[in-house]
Amino acid sequence: MNESDVHDVVRKVMALPLLPLTHIVPAFRELQQQQLQQQTSNPAVADVLSYVESTWLVNALWSPAMLSVYEQDIWTNNDL
Repeated sequence: MNESDVHDVVRKVMALPLLPLTHIVPAFRELQQQQLQQQTSNPAVADVLSYVESTWLVNALWSPAMLSVYEQDIWTNNDL
């Protein structure tokens, strides 16, 4: 896996909040499966996916509902 492939995975992870709530976890699982199927998967990508899963998707404090900004007028906490 080259640097461009890693960049693509990170971009896809960063796009997850833009999806409808019901699509976030399935899209993440699909991304995980794609990485598992690649023979040349980068360990750093596995670390990023593990972090996202444990911190944002399967966590008692945060949930995908809190992550999703789909159809929200304001996408930031910096709105005045």
